[in-house]
Amino acid sequence: MNSSICQWCFIIVLIVANIGGITAQRIFVYETPFASGIVEAVYQKDSTDYQIKIYVMDHGARLSADILGKHKGKPINKRILYANGFRYTFDHKKKLVTKVPQERDSALYALDYYTKTGTDDILAYQCNVYKSKQLKLWFYEQLLMKLAVEGKVIYYVKFINENAALPTNIFNIPSDYELREINYNFDN
Repeated sequence: MNSSICQWCFIIVLIVANIGGITAQRIFVYETPFASGIVEAVYQKDSTDYQIKIYVMDHGARLSADILGKHKGKPINKRILYANGFRYTFDHKKKLVTKVPQERDSALYALDYYTKTGTDDILAYQCNVYKSKQLKLWFYEQLLMKLAVEGKVIYYVKFINENAALPTNIFNIPSDYELREINYNFDN
């Protein structure tokens, strides 16, 4: 993974899941108040808007996120899938999927570290607003709806379709893709 891809991926992954790179084994996956559905969001970095479409099942226990955009004029088309304790990163250009073990963690946005400043409506959802020195976060229950860093909004949900019918293959690896497994255990 080159450094420019890592740079945009880090923030997106921070939002979708706290991976922090290949060395992380714990992960925060969106928990949604609805059993299944589609969440569409925008992540803004510099002058680029990345479109993120997140498909959730089982209140977020299974999640697939498509990330589209351009970086330095080159198109980005990635998918990150979380299921059964693994993160799958899709490289559509190379028809390659990398499988890495991940452990679910709910500590990414430990709200004890933030001060609740009130409530706000986003897309007709009543959100609790939390703030720290640099971050401001809007949550609808456990679902991150908006994130601002030093006053600049870098992430926001633009559409939610609760309990939507999901594409049947959204959690599958296409048969013409190569699967590479990376196994590591830092406990040993």
